[in-house]
Amino acid sequence: MGGEEKFRLRTIAELEAACALKDWNPPHFLDTAEMASAVATGYDWLYETLTPEQRAMCERAIIEKALKPAKAIFDKNSGWSKPGNNWSQVCGSGIALAAAAVAGKDDGLAFPAPEPRTQHS
Repeated sequence: MGGEEKFRLRTIAELEAACALKDWNPPHFLDTAEMASAVATGYDWLYETLTPEQRAMCERAIIEKALKPAKAIFDKNSGWSKPGNNWSQVCGSGIALAAAAVAGKDDGLAFPAPEPRTQHS
């Protein structure tokens, strides 16, 4: 971002604006996926310079406005979660970026805990 403070501050302002939205328009999930991708990218780029409150803001928004609505679609095996057109790739990649950004901070929503191994005798 050029290393100038004005760019960092503008990015934070954009993150704050995106996170303050009521939702990321899940009825048109391409919008949700693009916002998830943008917030996840900004969060990752600026992570070291964000305050704990700003990090939490981004994490909450990603979880509530992207991952939970995506899970609802996956659970129903509907819409873009099934192959058929470019929505699958666009939405899936946006949600994947968002999930990777908050992995470990989402109570297993992004990456569920692995099943316990059983021992074979």
